[in-house]
Amino acid sequence: MKKTLLAACGLSVAASLPSAVMLALAVLAPATSVRGATQYWNKANTTPPLVWATNNNPNWTDADDGTNYAVWGGASTDAVIVTPSASIAFGGSIVNAASLTIRGGATFTHNGATNTGVNISGANGTSGSGDFSLSENSASTARLGVYLGSHTVNSTGYNGTITVNSFTNTSSGLYLGSDSKLAAAGAAYTGTDTNTRVVLNDGTLFLHGGLAGTTATLGSLSGSGRIALSNIASANSGTRTLKIQQNTNTTFTGDIGSLTTTQTNNLLALTKSGTGSLTINADDASGYAGDTIVEQGTLRLNGTFGNTAVSGGAINQGNFVVNSDATLALDGTFNLGGAKTVTIKTGGTLDAGRMTLDGAGTTTSAGLVFEGIATIRFALGSEDTGSLITLADASMKGQSSGAADSIFFNFTNAGDAQAGATYNLIHFGTDARTSIVSTEYALSQESIDAGWVGNFSYSDNGRTLRFTVSAVGSTIPEPGTVALLAGIAVLVAAGATRRRLFS
Repeated sequence: MKKTLLAACGLSVAASLPSAVMLALAVLAPATSVRGATQYWNKANTTPPLVWATNNNPNWTDADDGTNYAVWGGASTDAVIVTPSASIAFGGSIVNAASLTIRGGATFTHNGATNTGVNISGANGTSGSGDFSLSENSASTARLGVYLGSHTVNSTGYNGTITVNSFTNTSSGLYLGSDSKLAAAGAAYTGTDTNTRVVLNDGTLFLHGGLAGTTATLGSLSGSGRIALSNIASANSGTRTLKIQQNTNTTFTGDIGSLTTTQTNNLLALTKSGTGSLTINADDASGYAGDTIVEQGTLRLNGTFGNTAVSGGAINQGNFVVNSDATLALDGTFNLGGAKTVTIKTGGTLDAGRMTLDGAGTTTSAGLVFEGIATIRFALGSEDTGSLITLADASMKGQSSGAADSIFFNFTNAGDAQAGATYNLIHFGTDARTSIVSTEYALSQESIDAGWVGNFSYSDNGRTLRFTVSAVGSTIPEPGTVALLAGIAVLVAAGATRRRLFS
């Protein structure tokens, strides 16, 4: 009866409840959103491009082939780009959308002097799909950003390839994470996943404030450009982790992190997963204070990472950790922060180029740590051709589990290795004999099978691990080469059998 009277008066039942009850209901309600409408962009491309804006430019319709055009519906609306190879400009303030689906590719640009772009919330269960690129309009100096900002529980990440081109405005690019750190510590980020592929064409990938305490996953990373933190503030303190979980082999060349931005409270960390190989060729301005973890596959880092002294404070690298069945390849200089190490866990592999670990003046870092049984891939040769591991800081004496025959060297010939010669393997910062005794080093089974013979020893001062060659082994083929040769052998054998049968 009471409900009927309220309805007759035009009042809702909820409106009649005490405010305290309403507040309790709001707290108990699940954090989901009512699915909004879907709008379609099917207009032909024009020059200059048509504009996607918040409250004008009626370029949207309610069906694939609709002709009744309206303005953009707002944050709860799903956007579907129907036009093939669509060219769309953003103008005015940043547009909000629940998801973005692109059916035939799209290029996003901008106009005007106001920072613009689109924020995808994933509020309706997905961030969307399709390939698109961000390209500069030279007539506009404003920032253009695509923000994959979803922290919606159970929402799927963006499925597609995103290409970010170069911009004069260095704050333009692809942003992962919401603007600010969420109240719930470590609230999961769901804007990307293993189906999200990022290609930088001298563009920038930003790890935004909302990533603090959580992880953004990509299915692949390639190209050239910059990976940077954005919206750095004490309120966004915490580690922002970029996880590359790829089964393909790609290369990224450019800057990761910064040498001029203090990362005491806002840290960038990197995780490599998946069976593929990711190579990062660092420019001179790379440095990130978070940890680097190789969970699976291969991570190759080439160049200089971190530094010892710059204006505003030194930016030193965090820990490097290599898990079982994973490989970390280092070639260059790696300036470690205080007490930070490169740790090879049981079953992990360090692929050594000419690498230097510098403790940046610290007195507490072991530098290189072997936990259990580990492998070092090493090209044996002269100072000009071979691998060499240098622990530059005076405190670095290494550390191991202490078991005999637990650190295996997998040798290849750098091209000039000779029997009877002695080659330097590791330069320690101080006498290492009490930390890692020489009996812990051994030849890997692969090296033995390839014909390598020799013995390990320390220099008189205990600071250099050496290997004296008795017999030079053959080059160990890569696994892919072995498989190819085996396949060829099978085909040759099959051909010979066929000739015998029909001769």
